[in-house]
Amino acid sequence: MTLILFLVFYVVVLPISTLIHEIGHALGILLTTKERAVIYLGPSDAKNTENFHLGRMHFHIKWSIFGSCKYKEITKKLTAFQQIVVAIGGPFMSLCLVLLFTSLAKVPTNEVIAQYLQAIAFANLFIFISTAIPIKYPKWMSHYGGMPSDGYRVVLALRK
Repeated sequence: MTLILFLVFYVVVLPISTLIHEIGHALGILLTTKERAVIYLGPSDAKNTENFHLGRMHFHIKWSIFGSCKYKEITKKLTAFQQIVVAIGGPFMSLCLVLLFTSLAKVPTNEVIAQYLQAIAFANLFIFISTAIPIKYPKWMSHYGGMPSDGYRVVLALRK
């Protein structure tokens, strides 16, 4: 049972948590621009083709635990406010998942289920913290190496 829960966590929970984080960025794009948001789960290259779209949100999904969100066409440079809204959208969604799963874990239920829900909350807390802290990711972090975190993007926008 424990192995099955671990596999479900790694194969389903982490990718969906990442996808929801990226949807948060996409919502920031949709709320502050007229651009199309392109959400990638997995690499953001030509091999990761579009699977579907919902309005101006276009999804490119190859099952993975990393992702990104981009604009479809940049018609003008984003203002500092727009950059901040887009940057905080992802961590905000991760924080919402933390609160949701922490609350669900408190509902009277089976202890294994409660611990599993707490693990999901903790994973999203890790995603929230690791993206909200203003840093440039180290090179060894493969897909994110050298890139600014969402928090760092907010700091850069505030400096403008």
